[in-house]
Amino acid sequence: MCGMIHHFINAFSAIPGSSGNGSSGQSSGSQPFPQLLLIVILDSIGDKEILRNFISPTPELEARFDRYVEIVGVEAVKEDFARAFLVLQASGFWHLAQRKGEEQESVQEVRGTVQLRNTYFGARFSDTLYPLLVMEPSRNRLRQILVEGYFSSTQAKRLQGAVETMKVRNERYEQDVAEVFDKATFIRNLGIHLLEVSPGKCSAGVLVVDEHLQHLGRVHGGVISSLAGHAALGAAISVVPGGEIMVAPEFTFTMFRSVNSGKLEGRAKVLKSGALLVFVEAEVFSVEDEQSLLIAKGSFTFTRANQ
Repeated sequence: MCGMIHHFINAFSAIPGSSGNGSSGQSSGSQPFPQLLLIVILDSIGDKEILRNFISPTPELEARFDRYVEIVGVEAVKEDFARAFLVLQASGFWHLAQRKGEEQESVQEVRGTVQLRNTYFGARFSDTLYPLLVMEPSRNRLRQILVEGYFSSTQAKRLQGAVETMKVRNERYEQDVAEVFDKATFIRNLGIHLLEVSPGKCSAGVLVVDEHLQHLGRVHGGVISSLAGHAALGAAISVVPGGEIMVAPEFTFTMFRSVNSGKLEGRAKVLKSGALLVFVEAEVFSVEDEQSLLIAKGSFTFTRANQ
């Protein structure tokens, strides 16, 4: 195992960057997007979001990649996630799973994630690498190689902050979040209930009933935004010290489509937790037969408040 980790330290130190086009259409040169995608995947393994040796180019993975791009402050275009996914094949430890009957695309030919998903099921790590990624000490060592080898000291601090955001600062955060749902009379009356909470994440659900409908027979936007907002509150509480009172003086919310029945789920993630503010993104899905359809999305800024 010791020899293997040294082998992959060398491999991680020699990953090529990807060449993309900037907004002006001129080449932006080699960018560390493949390395950043690897960091995203390592953190997703650590967060138990990836549980087996197969990585699909899901919207969730792409969204986390986009957040990390913002964190490190590099210029990117929409094709960079897909290009990074393909460029990693040159590393020797990343193996693409191509769909039958589809021609292999070159990095230059890929125009976005939809094309990537239509051509490839996903990718897997070498059988000797994946066990190292599951183990925290070796995963952290390889992450360190990526952060220190391809990013500036300022960017490295920001990437470390992405992990710090999810650290548990309150051992009883699960009880605190449950109480926030139980004690909110308005939320209880709507039928909104806690589904799951983990550091930096919270999901809540509601079963649509007639009382949720507005004059057109669609679920009222207030129900949907309340579902998102309370899930976001739960996510914020999960990353702050115990006893903190969190309020959201600022939020934006966008509705994509309407629904009139079924189950709704609000899924919230902390983007960044600072000394004063916690930034949370929440999405609301209509869920049927384990299929999820995105219907709304919001961004919430929480601050600590005195009782």
